[in-house]
Amino acid sequence: EGVRLLTRRGEVLARAAIVTVSTGVLAHRLRFRPALPAAAEAALAALPMGLLSKIALRVRSETRLGLAPGTFALTLRPHRAAPFMTFHFWPMGRDHVIGFFGAETAWALARASAREVSAFALARLAALFGSGIRRHFVAEGVITRWGTDPAFLGAYAYARPGGHEARHALAAPLAEGRLVLAGEALHPRLAGTVAGAFESGRRAARQVWARLGGNQRKGSSG
Repeated sequence: EGVRLLTRRGEVLARAAIVTVSTGVLAHRLRFRPALPAAAEAALAALPMGLLSKIALRVRSETRLGLAPGTFALTLRPHRAAPFMTFHFWPMGRDHVIGFFGAETAWALARASAREVSAFALARLAALFGSGIRRHFVAEGVITRWGTDPAFLGAYAYARPGGHEARHALAAPLAEGRLVLAGEALHPRLAGTVAGAFESGRRAARQVWARLGGNQRKGSSG
């Protein structure tokens, strides 16, 4: 008649559930009984987690290196194995640079210390602006940990080649409508964005509301 969630803190009973965790958590951290249908499992396998990590490096002084706020710079890759980074300078006029690095580079640095990642980012900046740029920045920046955080296990889901329809398939209500999955991974146009996650959640809420007979009780005090 409903759903049951078992956690280390106890048991939660409900008439229906909307599950909004990432596809990485769905695949590796949660267990469903009965198991998800084969079609849903195949769709989940087609939407693994990718990783785009970020580091914020603060400048030591008032210098802005002659670059206007909002300036972007990037390193070119002479070959596929070469590391790649982009940099956003002084966002909204702030005193830091945000570096972006993804794919193989991000996974390789996922468990590195903040100081190690900072050294990597400063080396990329030095390749662009010369070694003298290092003295303008603190040695250790602030980094994201989405790749190793057990609540995420990645930054967002990407569709494997030919797997775009998996976003639709995994969004289909399960267990006679009592279980609905939602999140950025399941939006056909806005995947990888907060907007996609928000719209997917609204869609799931409408589906569950209809399943629970919400339309018949509209306007009631319950």
